[in-house]
Amino acid sequence: MKKSCYKFDEEIIALGQIPIYLPFDRFVHIYARHTSETQIGDRFSGKTVFQYKYEDILHVLKMVVNQERQNIQEFFRQNPGKSYLRMGQRAIYVDGTYYRLQIEPDGSIKDFHPYNNNEEKEADNQI
Repeated sequence: MKKSCYKFDEEIIALGQIPIYLPFDRFVHIYARHTSETQIGDRFSGKTVFQYKYEDILHVLKMVVNQERQNIQEFFRQNPGKSYLRMGQRAIYVDGTYYRLQIEPDGSIKDFHPYNNNEEKEADNQI
């Protein structure tokens, strides 16, 4: 994990009126909680995991955000001060997988992870 985090700097994911970016602390959260190589012990039991290596997570995140880029920008134009959230039944479908995505009003990504199966997706009603 140290090797992966050492190289990371804030990453611009998509440009627009509100640039979408991934800050270091949220990258660490996503990486530590949603990759199988960092899930040691029972504490992470039931957490969704990426089927990708560390290097691929940013690529997948960019694919998901860019697919929804116009919807995200329009949402922020119409709802200033609110977070963009796609989860559960409204999750974003890309390349055979559904993803939960939450973006703060300033454009920072707060949450991003895959659903490993439909039961997880349907049960996700957290806010």
